[in-house]
Amino acid sequence: MSTAYAELPSEVKKDESIIANIQSSDLNESSFLSNKFLIKVEDTSRKTIKESLKPEDTGIATLNNLNKKYGVLKFEPLVKHKVGSKKDSPLSNWYIVTLKTPKEKITKKSDQFVKFKEILDSYQNDPNIKVVEPDYLINILTIPDDPYYTSSGSWGQSYPDLWGIHKINSEYAWDQTVGSPSIIVADIDTGVDRNHEDLSDNMWVNTGEVPDNGIDDDGNGYVDDYYGWDWVNDDNDPMDDHGHGTHCAGTIAAAGNNSIGVVGVSPNSKIMALKFLNSGGSGYLSDAVEALRYAADMGARVSSNSWGSSGTSPMLDDAIQYVHDQGMVVVVAAGNSNADALDFTPASSDRAITVAASDYNDAKASFSNWGQKIDVTAPGVDILSTKASVCPMCNDDRTVGTYYCRVSGTSMATPHVAGLAALILSMDPDLTNEDVRQLIRTGAVDLGIQGKDRDFGYGRIDADGSISLSTATPLAPMIISPGSRTVVYGQALQIKGSVVGPDFASYTVEAGAGRDPVEWETLTTSTSQVINGTLATVDTTQLKEGIHIFRLTAIGTDGKQYQFQVHDLEVDNLDVDITYPVSLASQGNIDVLGSAQTKNGLLFDHYTLEWGEGTSPAIYSTSGVTLTNSGQQQVNNSNLGTWDTSGLTHGQVYTLRLTVTADNGVSYQYTTTQTLDTDLVNGWPKLISKGSSMISEATPTIADLDNDGVSEVILTSPGNKIYVFRKDGTDFPGFPISVTEGESFTWPANAADLDNDGNIEIIAAAVTSTGTSKVYIIRSDGTFYPGWPQPVHVIAQQNGDGTPTIADLDGDGNKDLVVIDPYYKKMHAYQLDGSELAGFPKTLPFDALEFPGVPAIVDMDNDGKPEIAYGLKNKFYLFDNQGNVLPGWPFVAPLYNGRTINFESAPATGDIDGDGNLEVIAIAHDGGVTCPVYAWNKDGSLIPNWPMDAGSVAYGHSPMNSPAVADVDDDGKDEVVTGLRYIQIFDLKGAKSIGSGIRAKIAPAISDVDGDGRLEFSGIGDNKVLIGNDDGSLYWERVFSTGAIFFSPAVFSDLDNNGRMELTVVQGRFSSEDGDLVAYMWEFPQTSTNAANDWPMFLHDPQRSGRLSVSDPVDTIQPTTSVTSPLDASTISGTLDVVISASDNVGVSRVDLYRNNVFVGTKTSAPFTFSWNTTQEENG
Repeated sequence: MSTAYAELPSEVKKDESIIANIQSSDLNESSFLSNKFLIKVEDTSRKTIKESLKPEDTGIATLNNLNKKYGVLKFEPLVKHKVGSKKDSPLSNWYIVTLKTPKEKITKKSDQFVKFKEILDSYQNDPNIKVVEPDYLINILTIPDDPYYTSSGSWGQSYPDLWGIHKINSEYAWDQTVGSPSIIVADIDTGVDRNHEDLSDNMWVNTGEVPDNGIDDDGNGYVDDYYGWDWVNDDNDPMDDHGHGTHCAGTIAAAGNNSIGVVGVSPNSKIMALKFLNSGGSGYLSDAVEALRYAADMGARVSSNSWGSSGTSPMLDDAIQYVHDQGMVVVVAAGNSNADALDFTPASSDRAITVAASDYNDAKASFSNWGQKIDVTAPGVDILSTKASVCPMCNDDRTVGTYYCRVSGTSMATPHVAGLAALILSMDPDLTNEDVRQLIRTGAVDLGIQGKDRDFGYGRIDADGSISLSTATPLAPMIISPGSRTVVYGQALQIKGSVVGPDFASYTVEAGAGRDPVEWETLTTSTSQVINGTLATVDTTQLKEGIHIFRLTAIGTDGKQYQFQVHDLEVDNLDVDITYPVSLASQGNIDVLGSAQTKNGLLFDHYTLEWGEGTSPAIYSTSGVTLTNSGQQQVNNSNLGTWDTSGLTHGQVYTLRLTVTADNGVSYQYTTTQTLDTDLVNGWPKLISKGSSMISEATPTIADLDNDGVSEVILTSPGNKIYVFRKDGTDFPGFPISVTEGESFTWPANAADLDNDGNIEIIAAAVTSTGTSKVYIIRSDGTFYPGWPQPVHVIAQQNGDGTPTIADLDGDGNKDLVVIDPYYKKMHAYQLDGSELAGFPKTLPFDALEFPGVPAIVDMDNDGKPEIAYGLKNKFYLFDNQGNVLPGWPFVAPLYNGRTINFESAPATGDIDGDGNLEVIAIAHDGGVTCPVYAWNKDGSLIPNWPMDAGSVAYGHSPMNSPAVADVDDDGKDEVVTGLRYIQIFDLKGAKSIGSGIRAKIAPAISDVDGDGRLEFSGIGDNKVLIGNDDGSLYWERVFSTGAIFFSPAVFSDLDNNGRMELTVVQGRFSSEDGDLVAYMWEFPQTSTNAANDWPMFLHDPQRSGRLSVSDPVDTIQPTTSVTSPLDASTISGTLDVVISASDNVGVSRVDLYRNNVFVGTKTSAPFTFSWNTTQEENG
């Protein structure tokens, strides 16, 4: 059999929404559109949004900038207020954002998700925006058609075909009511076959609408919605082309006493057909929300919702609150994953009636979800009901007769309860939706453990039992706040809600720890009724830390009890966290960093730190652990103590456990697992950003900041900091530095001696809150360079964020900062004083408005004038040093294998044909299938046999997919090395793949790690960091937990010149959720060689030149000078020549002479000779 429960996913911001075809909470399979997402603005911000709704003119400046930055095509409200709509509701704060990018269905595992998540995070960081989430796809989920869920032969069951209708005692309820045509049930699903013989008489029609006149007669915003609405095709014909919705409709209200087919639970009620799931069982969250709103606004008293998903959706929560406030009963399926319904939406919604499934024997259906959120259970196995005329859901084995079929799932249980709700309201239309909930519960047949339990809730529904009780109004308690999934804290938490009724005696508020409490603690008891007021004031510091349920029980004068619960309330009065070590622990005495403290009035007592072997240690030890202040004082994001790992085993997993105890005995434990790694440099890894939602492509930058012969590691963070670390992991003096709050570094820093003073400066671009970029220049002592930061006029995104490429464009000996901004079609060349070079900015002949990329700047023909290489869309450009397009350019790429290609990766240069001149190399992509590698001469002609086919990219398209260049085989000709999926090597003739074993998905680093005279290559796998030999064999690897993601290239270095190579890499985030950004450094025992033709880091060097040329090396060391005449301690007189000797690895362009800190003059050619008249000096 199949269930038809369409599942929704996990959170965005803590909420993701709708998916299907999964039976677990694997959220990475959630589908959504790549060009559309949903935002909820703050209440105060909604009032400033203009009615015109132009993306670039919303009325909110920061939102305008985001919309411009990401190329928003449409910005429109989710709810277009219509006749009957309630305007002042949370749904009014929701907007749909549609991008100009291609419309694709993606998941969190898709290549495109990396950039899509970056866009979502950028909007989420806007203070005007409360929540952001994708427009999730809903798919029908069915239970497998196998012996566990289906019978054989001609069905052959021993119980009635309509056993569910019999089981819930419908016939006895029908003695009192068979339902009322005035009670409308909205079947929100795949549509309904309104022509079915058992449904046609019970279909709702919109009497306020004249059919097919092309006019919105009732002013509700939907033209000719006589039969309901179809959001899939955006038309007025919600016919079912799948079968799921028609099957549910038959259970709700198939006609009775018509001598044909089946009968529904409420056979005289009307079915409102609302279609948002398509013929494949797929639909979108935004459409589901619109359908719910339509149902309530158009008078439906009940909605049946046989779909859902793992996780939570704030938009869906708002929608259910809206329709609940309108008086509609919301009945939802618990889900088919045999898991806690609290992990699914809308099953976890406080205001929804959540339905589990049972079989003919009143046993829990094996697939049915369970938990404290289950209200009731209903028949859900082998349910016979109506079959649509177009019904891919029902194959021949499921079909009974011609127009009926049998299906299983909580989808089938849900319409039983929706039909019962309609019967109850037919008896008394004045009942509230919470009255209906209580009557359904109290009339149920208790199953399982006595009383409410996690499998059946209050029991299997019984129509006769509930209808018999409906003559008396029940008590209907409700907690309004806090709602489920809320963090609660402090000593005076107010629990608000209502408990009222004619037979009220008293109420009790209780708290239970965990999701399925074994004990309940009474918080208050009262004999006073409350209407939308305070039910209890709670000191949460007296509760256990962690998850709780709050339960409100109303007791009537007859002793009957009525309950309402809110779930997953997290009591948070303790800060307990270990921030270091992270994932890997080095061998030796290491610091353990984190927090151990109380808050919100809770008093601290002590903390302990223990370790154990494995992921779930049976025994914990304090051996080798020394606590700061013996654990008797609070620690706030600092040193908790030290852990001596000297005697522990390489490769073994260990668990660290931190326990913080308050003075009242309340305690909380935090555990983290570490793998001991003897190659890990002591002092590493380094936590760069805690709990980051931003994607970081900040590959490390290596430079010798203080000119002491030992290099440092420079790291930008997606927060607002720049870090500089020594090899031992300690901070370099003056660092980290912070820039303006709200700015973010998502691209690596560059480093160069900009002012020729012998000291290195750090150059980095921060993305501002308005979406533009600001370039900072930081001195080696951590101070800001005078006159900087400067705004660079780009719309920033992930493709470089406006970080300049460093080069001397005009040959004056001073380095310039070059930025290309295709959005405004400009090339900028900034000088150190912040002004632009003469002739800049240069207007560029670009066709499209795009985001900034990274150029390569190199003197290709050694004429002293560098060229600038840059790709955009399907064109590649070569500019001269004044920003003019050179003859023969741009190269316009033809279709590649029938597909349009784009140049997005940063280019590189090298001499691949051995003619002494450099060629330009760039990787293009066609959206995922193919990545050709191009190589051109300076005149724009392609190198023969190029482009080469590098296959498909493994993980997104990014400037970080840049090629590397090295003379791999020492033949005097450079090879091109790519890391798109595996390491591949290309020479003039073609690919020289070193095998599929060296996994890669980002630009490789290249060096001779082990000193054998042959180059090794870094690789980044899905959750691996590795080094491969040139024959395809594996040299070294580290495997991380599943879900670890690396976005940026690794870096080879020998920081302290000890002859041993280090590898440094940043873990970009963990899985697809927010997580820590962590930098790792390993050192290898073999003696390495710093080969002249290696490629140690992204784009080769700290200036990001993208250049490999042995004859024209990159400036990596400080120039040195000495006075060769007169000699030191000489006696001099008269006028004489002062001769200066100067050297540098790339040559010396000039020498400035100072005497007693007074400028004397400049010489630009050797020998650097200055005339000195000593007669003007004092003797001595």
